[in-house]
Amino acid sequence: MVAKVFSSAALGAAGVSLVETEMLLYAPGWQPARPVVDDGIDLRVISRDGSKVYNLQVKAGAAWSFNMRRKWEHIPNFLGVYICNFKTREQAEVYVLRFEDIIAVLDKWMPTGKFRSTLSWNQRSGDAGYGTWKTTPKLIAAMQAFRATPEPWRAVLQNE
Repeated sequence: MVAKVFSSAALGAAGVSLVETEMLLYAPGWQPARPVVDDGIDLRVISRDGSKVYNLQVKAGAAWSFNMRRKWEHIPNFLGVYICNFKTREQAEVYVLRFEDIIAVLDKWMPTGKFRSTLSWNQRSGDAGYGTWKTTPKLIAAMQAFRATPEPWRAVLQNE
């Protein structure tokens, strides 16, 4: 039975667990690790030999949403993972993007650079960024190249 009310904390925790599961299933040799202290990273993924670490920010929601923070640009090996329509696993859409991919999606969705002129983008706090809950066909189409299936998970972790 599916719960009728989702708290954002419950969805966030479930989203991180889903990403851990997908890492273990789709990316052999990579180990998920949750930071003990929340420093803005929800999950780290470490290569088997420990030579490579990716820092993941997981955004999970029961509806469709897409948001980002400018501070992510400065996080080494950053990956944004978006889980949209997360009411059940069957309905959930998982996307995985590098920071530069997030910017490219925003540029495809809006006239190039328009989001950079918004107040939310230009504020002087750690929350500076951009977000939307609009489910426009253009934005959803721009995201499809980053849909997380086994091949994209492996490709993004190889960083090739």
